Amino acid sequence: MNEDRVRVFGTGSTATLLATIVRCNLAADPARAAMLDGAAGVVSVRTTDTSETVGLEFRDRELRIYADGNAPADVEVHGDTETLLRVLASPTLLGVPNPFRRAGLVAIGRVLGGRVRTRGLVRGRRLAGRVRGLLTTDP
Repeated sequence: MNEDRVRVFGTGSTATLLATIVRCNLAADPARAAMLDGAAGVVSVRTTDTSETVGLEFRDRELRIYADGNAPADVEVHGDTETLLRVLASPTLLGVPNPFRRAGLVAIGRVLGGRVRTRGLVRGRRLAGRVRGLLTTDP
């Protein structure tokens, strides 16, 4: 089962939430498991409202979610939980929010408005795209 390819280390509400979303999406669409193959790198998600930092590490055909994600990351995303989930789950075009789709345009506005801060997104757009693909129900 592809859901077994998602492992959680530690406890935390944000880590549990992200793991649940990814597992449900993998169960609903097993083809998404291909996003775990050949991927390597770390995406750090820091939620300002819960003061949690979660590390999403792609390694050995798995997604490892660390509740204490304070390790160096290739891509960092910071913001409140609701806004982060909306931005991470927004439709993309070439690895960035798609300005031709309403949800993508809203995500761009939140980033430009300072509600979400990122680091390494341009270099790590493929990695961020994999995270987005695992978190969204939008194909």
